[in-house]
Amino acid sequence: MRVAVIGVGHLGRYHVQNLINIRKADVCGIYDIQKDRSLAVAEEFDVRVFDDLDSLLDSCDVVSLATPATTHYSIAGQILEKGKDLFVEKPLCCSSSQAKEIINLAEKKGCILQVGHIERYNPAIVALNPLLDNPKYLEFFRIAPFNNRGTDTSVIMDLMIHDIDLLNYILGYRKPEKIVAHGASLFSEEYDLVKAHFSYIDGVWAECTASRVSLESKRKLRIFQQGELIDIDLSDSSVRDIKIKDYARQEIEIEDLKIKKSNYLLNELNDFITNVNNRTKPLTGGSEALFAIEIAEEITCILKKQHSH
Repeated sequence: MRVAVIGVGHLGRYHVQNLINIRKADVCGIYDIQKDRSLAVAEEFDVRVFDDLDSLLDSCDVVSLATPATTHYSIAGQILEKGKDLFVEKPLCCSSSQAKEIINLAEKKGCILQVGHIERYNPAIVALNPLLDNPKYLEFFRIAPFNNRGTDTSVIMDLMIHDIDLLNYILGYRKPEKIVAHGASLFSEEYDLVKAHFSYIDGVWAECTASRVSLESKRKLRIFQQGELIDIDLSDSSVRDIKIKDYARQEIEIEDLKIKKSNYLLNELNDFITNVNNRTKPLTGGSEALFAIEIAEEITCILKKQHSH
């Protein structure tokens, strides 16, 4: 299968590096608006550079798209119009209306559309499923140092979108009854630091903190359920299960799950190639990506209303 990679910056380079290690994938070419970047990646991995998008699309079967989020709508549209199956990095688009158009186009053209919500392939999240038993409270914490990359969108679309997707997945795609949010723009024109609180009709609640103005990187998730705390470090794919056996006697049982580490970008791209081959529905397809975008938009709307007063 001939795979093209469009956008070979920081993330796109990793796409090329991993795709060349997938047996059923043949990286037939790359394209980036910055020619020097294309040439450097082409030399490193011995792949062909294309000077224009059209000729690349005519030479491939499927596409991996890793350009800035603001370009996804226009480029994904071009790719799908040519009937090519598409893997696109998160977020699918910068708005739900654009995302719906792309989803409809993929359906109309009979194309596989998979969105890069990579945390779903994190071994810690894969190991989580058997442990889940009616979660009451979920706490997500995702912070990173400031980086100019990604500042074309807010921290909600850049970082928090991962946790919104995980929250949707864990709670079975239920819309929150109420969202309360606070945020600040500090180093960019967009929100750089956001905290969102979600409450659901059955009394479940969750909190997401996302920051790209921190001194360190952390990706944590804690899930509280009856008599139990599941503590997850997404950075090193570790899961600690803490059960309260006897509250009065303060008896607790702590288990560190044995989790096999893996390259989850490789797993994700390999899954995409498999979905294309078998014409199977992706784990994170258009509808899942849209659900996350709609909640991200709601948070943004709440923040903008606060700041307009």
